[in-house]
Amino acid sequence: MADTDTDDFLSQVTAMAEKVCKDDDEKKKYIHQHMTRAGYEAIPTYVKKEDGKDGKDGKDAGGGWFK
Repeated sequence: MADTDTDDFLSQVTAMAEKVCKDDDEKKKYIHQHMTRAGYEAIPTYVKKEDGKDGKDGKDAGGGWFK
């Protein structure tokens, strides 16, 4: 696989998704399909949300695995 420092394939695919896809779900699917077809592997990661909350309305979602 190509060196990740010089490989801009993801940015190229993302730019195309911005041009041809109507919504975020369609963009994600487009990017995933094109990246995996090109031999890349999707590796999920976790990042801290900007608002620090779990719910879409800004409130803690609660529940889940840890109660």
